[in-house]
Amino acid sequence: MVFLLLVLVFGILLTIPAVQTRIGQYATNEINIAYGTDITIEQASVTVFGGVKLKKVLVRDHHQDTLFFINRLKTNILDFNRLTNGDLLFGNIKADDLLFKLKQYKGEKDNNLDRFVAAFDDGSTSSGKFLMTAQTIELANSRFIMIDENIESKKILDFLNINAQVNNFKILGTSVTTAISNMNFKDFRGLQVTKLKTNFTYTKDNILLQKLDLATKASTLKADVAMRYNREDFSNFLNKVIFDVNVTSATITSNDIRYFYEELGENHTFQLKTNLLGTLNDFRTKNLNLVDNHDTKIIGDLHFKNIFGNEKQLFSLDGNFENLTSNYEDLAALLPNLLGKTLPTSLKKLGQFSVIGSTTVTTTTIDTDLFMSSSLGNLQADLVMSNIQNIDNATYKGKIILDNFNVGSMLNQKEVGYVSMNADVDGKGFTLKLIDTKFKGSVTKLQFMNYNYTGILVDGNFKKPIFKGKVNINDPNLFMEFDGLVDISKKENVYKFDTKIDYANLTALQLVKMDSVSIFKGKIYTNLVGNSLNNLYGDVLIEETSYQNPRDIYYFDNFKLNSSFDQIKNEP
Repeated sequence: MVFLLLVLVFGILLTIPAVQTRIGQYATNEINIAYGTDITIEQASVTVFGGVKLKKVLVRDHHQDTLFFINRLKTNILDFNRLTNGDLLFGNIKADDLLFKLKQYKGEKDNNLDRFVAAFDDGSTSSGKFLMTAQTIELANSRFIMIDENIESKKILDFLNINAQVNNFKILGTSVTTAISNMNFKDFRGLQVTKLKTNFTYTKDNILLQKLDLATKASTLKADVAMRYNREDFSNFLNKVIFDVNVTSATITSNDIRYFYEELGENHTFQLKTNLLGTLNDFRTKNLNLVDNHDTKIIGDLHFKNIFGNEKQLFSLDGNFENLTSNYEDLAALLPNLLGKTLPTSLKKLGQFSVIGSTTVTTTTIDTDLFMSSSLGNLQADLVMSNIQNIDNATYKGKIILDNFNVGSMLNQKEVGYVSMNADVDGKGFTLKLIDTKFKGSVTKLQFMNYNYTGILVDGNFKKPIFKGKVNINDPNLFMEFDGLVDISKKENVYKFDTKIDYANLTALQLVKMDSVSIFKGKIYTNLVGNSLNNLYGDVLIEETSYQNPRDIYYFDNFKLNSSFDQIKNEP
């Protein structure tokens, strides 16, 4: 009877909050003394069945800063006997207003969590490591902060308003594993994550998010994510910490990405699959398959450098494209401060284009070896361009092959139409005002003044827009050699050249429309101005010439012509 009375009295005492708090404080003090920790509990209550309620639990790190703070915690202890060994085995944990601050102090090898759990390591080989487990954990209105004092920005992660359900939580030594069945939070930059589900692992060497299923209001992502590092790498996070990401499917909006990278344009939505490997300042995307909502498609392998680089770390992009389909407006809007300032404005006239090949883009140069089809025609280019920060006046050197390409539309010249050519180019400028280009090659098709010229060899210079150089033409209706210049920059064209014409069918060339037959042969030295034979004026020296029309063939001695037009004034 006395024993039962003692048990009853002891049970009643345990229900008194003040007694429970004193017991909790006693137990906490014993842990602090035994392991050198700094843990305080403002209020505690324990049931005879192992239930525990704690209020205002504070765990300070070795610099007296907060490691953990929990406003309210409710759980049940599964094994009281193992508490004496420092093992914390819980059933279900519910925590409100949890703050977990993971901090790497400047100049220290281990972070504050490492130092805390190391206090429970007795050095034995059998177990000897801090152990905490929980069957489930429910978090409400919580926060996780990750800080590294060795880097300039210091704050790496800061997740606010965390609500989560996790299962099979385990801390063994400095390793943490758990299955997050559902989590939502707000990143300190402003991004609201509505769903996060993953198998989570944290060790001294890596962070793993396996079978990650993440969603925001506008984006979804399914992937396997790994961050691999040496602890000292966090002092140079952008250039040292390695990301290994396998994206199996994703729909991502650029507005979400802009919370982390403001250079990206607004209101783009991407369908994405890829394997990403590297640091944030040097990573590759392998087997990239990306489609956006503005008709851009990218299939291939890309290598990005220094997206987040400083003034000494210049941006570069290497691309090996199986298919790049886009248009000027979408590319310029996608990266307005990068591509928007480096793409030639003349590319607007290409419309929707598709590219196969490789390219390297830096802040000052573009090196391309690609084939492009567009609404203007087909183009193959092996070019190196520089001074692209002033892209309309950029320099370039290499080879260009045009296949039925509408050069006239590209250059806003109605007299010129479709061109097919294979030429070496060396010059600058992408507009008529700025173009100054040397080129040498063959032209298999040139639409000029409504006629398709073929069999042309060119070695000359085109500038503003003056052509100066040598041309040999072996066309069915024109056999000739040309050495001189043609200036079509003004209202009336200027022709200053020496030419030998073995055969010119002027009717077929649509230069003469009055006669059904109009054939010219001879040598011509000109200094003329005008847009057609009907309004040409200036000097012409003609040697060894003949002219055939429907009536006869006429042979001429050498002679000189001068053509002029008198101005007619209307008298009152």
